[in-house]
Amino acid sequence: DDPVLKLQGRIAQLTATKEGVLQALLDAQEDRPEPAGPEPAAGSIIGGVGLFMSSPAPAEQDAVSQDRLKRLNEELTLQLIAARRQQGLLDDLSGKHLESVAQGLKSMGPVQQPFESEAAAPSVVEFDFGDETLMAETERVRQLIEKTISSAAEAPGYSTLVEDTAAPSPQNPPAPDAPPASSTPEPETDALHNTAGEPEPREQPKLAQYVVGPPTAAVVPPGACMFGEEWMAAPLVVKASVSHDTRVFTFGLPDPSKGLGLSTCACILARGGADEEGNPVIRPYTSISTNAMLGQFELMVKVYPDGKLSQHLDHMALGDTLDFKHIPFNVKIQYPFGKKHLGVLVGGTGITPIIQALHAILGTEGDDTKVTLLFGNKTQQDILAKPILDEWAAAFPERLEVVHVLSNEPEGSDWDGPRGFISKDLMDAHIAKPADDVMLFVCGPPPMYKALCGPRDQPELSGLLADLGYSAEQVFKF
Repeated sequence: DDPVLKLQGRIAQLTATKEGVLQALLDAQEDRPEPAGPEPAAGSIIGGVGLFMSSPAPAEQDAVSQDRLKRLNEELTLQLIAARRQQGLLDDLSGKHLESVAQGLKSMGPVQQPFESEAAAPSVVEFDFGDETLMAETERVRQLIEKTISSAAEAPGYSTLVEDTAAPSPQNPPAPDAPPASSTPEPETDALHNTAGEPEPREQPKLAQYVVGPPTAAVVPPGACMFGEEWMAAPLVVKASVSHDTRVFTFGLPDPSKGLGLSTCACILARGGADEEGNPVIRPYTSISTNAMLGQFELMVKVYPDGKLSQHLDHMALGDTLDFKHIPFNVKIQYPFGKKHLGVLVGGTGITPIIQALHAILGTEGDDTKVTLLFGNKTQQDILAKPILDEWAAAFPERLEVVHVLSNEPEGSDWDGPRGFISKDLMDAHIAKPADDVMLFVCGPPPMYKALCGPRDQPELSGLLADLGYSAEQVFKF
């Protein structure tokens, strides 16, 4: 259950998978030598970084590959920093772990064996150094580590995910050495799907675990997003299941030292896949990470069986890119919202912009807005971001109330909460009555809009909220 070991395993897995970030960012280096020593096992951040650094680029490597080498170096380092920072481990990293990671980045020698606990980790790792240019470059990255830690100390928290990775033990032995390479290449697969042909029956992938940080008010004005009005490609660096049909996709940003820069409740446009006529599919998404997350951002996406872009996303391999852009100044509602009570009516993945709003409201000192969230889903396993919502509700009991409503939970289950849909009775019991200091947010699938407030493109208010006496000015449709 050691969160540090889980984070170490996550980074090691990213660098160890042949279809992962390493291959994607170093694909121009086609004939690089295999690393000396064993492959890193889960639980070894030093091993993971050592694998990368023990395959140096040849002297004749082109400038493009050199740039990719540099960007991978920075991206991997900053990801470790971000993960440790949001776990509250800044002090830990500034000591022996910073030194160990910095030494690991400079490594030109054999990959280090994983250590089973933090206590067993050496305070200084000895390596043989080689290429002087690479040494200079990694020293620059080490300085970037220190600068990033210093600048991030004021905003340590955001929510993200880690894979549940156990350290080697008698009950969980390390994987055996890989067999000798065959002349026939193995089919490529990613963590969730067999992408070598027709999907094969397989067990449901193990769900990732949330690591819940405190709400973080990293609010920026409109127009600060790193994506502009022209399409820009971003690489997929992490893909994790958070329910049976929902994934969190983590994409890298062009500048690893900066956040996404997206204003609260704004969205970015993603482009990928193709429709029946062969045209690329475009969909809006709101990140669930905040601008405090440096070098990366996270999207939570429900994968529909016939969803053109969600299926495309779900079958992307680590290192594949997706196009993004942002239309600035199109945010119709911005933080601060200027109301004493927010009633939030949400269904399914409509929770994503609400997570952004809660980061801003709960993370801003002096904001005393009361938020009541009615969150509709089909079953317990469909509830997205439940660990985040439940932990924040417990931390802010006077400011956040979360009520889960399930429409298709099996009878006889352990569910003791409301069943059915968001109704007049639930509204009367939990949501403030119409008043000048009350606003309602609605975000969910089209049938939910129709029942509660009318279609999104319908200016006038209809449905349940109109019947309860709210006005169109008091209801915002995301």
